[in-house]
Amino acid sequence: MRQNTFHVSVIIPAYNAAAFLKRAVESALQHSEVAEIILIEDGSKDTTWQVCQRLQKQHAIVKLFQHPKAQNKGVGASRNLGINNATKEFVAFLDADDYYTSIRFEKEKEIIKKHPEADGVYGAIGVEYLDLVGAKTWEEKGLDEETLTTVNKPIPSEHLFAFLSSVNNPHDYKGYFSIDGLTLKRSALLALKIRFNPSLRLHQDTVFIWQVSYYLKLVTGEFEKPIAIRGVHSDNRFIHATKMHDSRSKQYKVLRDWSFKENLPEKVKKRFQKKFFEHSMRSKNSGQLFFFYIYLLFTDYPTRSDFRKKQMKLVWKLWKNKV
Repeated sequence: MRQNTFHVSVIIPAYNAAAFLKRAVESALQHSEVAEIILIEDGSKDTTWQVCQRLQKQHAIVKLFQHPKAQNKGVGASRNLGINNATKEFVAFLDADDYYTSIRFEKEKEIIKKHPEADGVYGAIGVEYLDLVGAKTWEEKGLDEETLTTVNKPIPSEHLFAFLSSVNNPHDYKGYFSIDGLTLKRSALLALKIRFNPSLRLHQDTVFIWQVSYYLKLVTGEFEKPIAIRGVHSDNRFIHATKMHDSRSKQYKVLRDWSFKENLPEKVKKRFQKKFFEHSMRSKNSGQLFFFYIYLLFTDYPTRSDFRKKQMKLVWKLWKNKV
């Protein structure tokens, strides 16, 4: 019998994850705080669906969902489906090729007990190499197996959004945190209708984390030891993100449009507009650059309203470097 006042729904999206999923689920099952595990099978082409079905039969707290007609809708839409079907007070996320460590919810319990007004807690993520291709790509990024995805010290919630979005860094904060290390009050997400953006195939977790850090009170949890482990392997999305500027431009367009809709401070709007414009321009080759710039000026109001010499200088500089 799981007797605990801190009840968590763990949401695990699963796409072509047959080789890893059992470990992920078992890592969540070890925690008495986990009251339900929600598997979202995302239209896999391997045997992930069958693995999900076996896990559901074996464990009473495992619940299984698919998108209509077993479509592949991406990790953002899958996490949203998990949030909508979760029934516990808190939700936590876990990618199917990652796993929780034995200390996953220790700090969360303590913090929520002491600070019931907190909407969420985040902690550090470690790394494990699962194949040589993943290891090589990870280390080419200047990282290694000892690297933690974490912050360098506790960050007051009122500073967190400005720091993560690089709008302001008042106290020499460093680092960031990952979705696997985030635990949130489901009621806060529902009340503010905060969800992952399903139009983004990459960086939707970054957008979500920045938005919840703006709306909600998030507290730093265990930032010195990993509460989850990221599996690095050849099928990771970051390895195959060959058009990173294009995906970043989509990320910052979503953030920019959100900042205008919510009427965020001008420096936030300008920051997101600048990053959107820079990544949009860098994503184009020399033959596309000027035509796309003119297209943006005609079709994108924030770019047109921000028209100035700096824009033109950047476009000219990029064009000279590309030809």
